[in-house]
Parts: sequence; C-alpha cells; structure tokens
Amino acid sequence: MRYLILLSLLLIPTPSWASDGPAFHKIRAALSEFQLARWVKSSDWVLEDVAAIGFSYGRGGVVTEEAIETSIAHTRSEARARAWSDLLRADLNGDLVVTRAEAAALERALSGRIRARLWTRFAKADADKNGEITQGELSAYAETRSFETLPESRAAERRAYLLLDADGDGAVSLEEAEESLAALSERGHAQAAS
Repeated sequence: MRYLILLSLLLIPTPSWASDGPAFHKIRAALSEFQLARWVKSSDWVLEDVAAIGFSYGRGGVVTEEAIETSIAHTRSEARARAWSDLLRADLNGDLVVTRAEAAALERALSGRIRARLWTRFAKADADKNGEITQGELSAYAETRSFETLPESRAAERRAYLLLDADGDGAVSLEEAEESLAALSERGHAQAAS
C-alpha cells in the first residue's frame, strides 16, 4: 500500500513554482488560493500596493515589517475616524450622543443616498436599539467598521509582501517586488497552461 501511495505522489504533477525554492512555498502557504490567484493575475495591483506602502510608510520606497504594520494601523484608524465623523455630523447639540431626533433633523439636508447611509449606520451603531448612539456604541461601531474596511485576511496579505524579499534583508525594494512578482506570475501562468 505504501508503494502505491508513493507511486501516486510521484505521478501527480507538481505545480511549476513548487520546485523553485522556499520563497514560493512561503508565498503559497501565506496566501489563500484566491489571494494567490489575485497576485498572479493582478501583479501590477500588488506592485502598486507595495510601492504605495514603501513610499508612504517606508524609507526610500522600501517596505519593511514596520511600514506594513503602520499602513494597516493607519488604514484602520482612518476608517474609525470616518465612522465617528459620519455619525457625529448628526450630533447637533455637541453632547457626543446622537439621537434619532437629531439624525431626523439632519436628514432633511441630505441627498437620498446619504440619508440611506445615515440611517443604515445609525441602526448598526445603536447596539441597544434605544434610539441613541452613546460614545461606547460609537466606539464599538467605529472599531467594527475599521475591520470591515481592512479585514484581517487583507492585513495578512499585506504582511505577506515581506515574502517578496529576494535578498533576505527584511526589506522589500520595488525592484525585488517587481522581480519576485514577475517570477510568480510566470510560474502561475505556466501552471495554468499545464
């Protein structure tokens, strides 16, 4: 029986990038099949994201673990700020509690799409459904929105950019990302053709 299993394993075609070293094994292990397919199909998008992180949060366009973690934290903090801002616009008396009456008074000045957004967000944020959004409810809602904006799966995908580090120095230059993504894309296209 062991011989049959071994023989069957030898006859199963190995993906073309599986024999290309540990970097590709790490990438395959770090990403879901969906994410891996996206990296192969949309390597330009990944390269732009790597460059944006490198130039926005890194030094000299180089992506490091610190730059990635800062980009994740910043994306989520912006989402929290938007969530707070969207609902605090309706806090007409400035007490940091948004009531249904305040939201209704503001509603008249808003377009249809913005009205719908206001009431949808009001309903989500008003956890106890008492018609008021307290600071605690708003904080919880904002935190939820931050993780909806950048789910942990997408944050993990950003962290996987470090696997594009060809020279093993803990930083990914734009050139390294470009070369690694080109190799990954070639292997992915070769695998799809076989």
